[in-house]
Amino acid sequence: MSDKIKLLNMENNGMNIAIDGQFLFILCNLTIYKYDLTTMSLIAQNVIFKKDGKARGISIFGENIFIHDFLNLHILEKNSLKVKEVLRLGENVSSDVCGVMWVDSTKVYVKIRNGWIYVLDLNYSALKYRDSCD
Repeated sequence: MSDKIKLLNMENNGMNIAIDGQFLFILCNLTIYKYDLTTMSLIAQNVIFKKDGKARGISIFGENIFIHDFLNLHILEKNSLKVKEVLRLGENVSSDVCGVMWVDSTKVYVKIRNGWIYVLDLNYSALKYRDSCD
């Protein structure tokens, strides 16, 4: 077994990562970071959140980064990490927490803990479906 190498010093147990091409995206504490995988050098960063959170997830498709956080879906521009849009998908923190997210070539699917599924096309118009598993 080979020795472990610590590439980055991110001290947070709520960290999320995604890889797109030669870039590594790290969501840690309040900030998203973009690293070049060939040099492990920091390319860009942006503070996205006002509070720490451990219930976040990140997905990348095309030129967009999608981050779910409690009641909101944040859509960022992949190259600059600038926020393009923040969509509020829930109303009640105790029941409407975004839990799972998938992205395909035409839609973003967000599962809400209260039994709803939001399906958004990439121009951000939303349809809301009731999960039949509840």
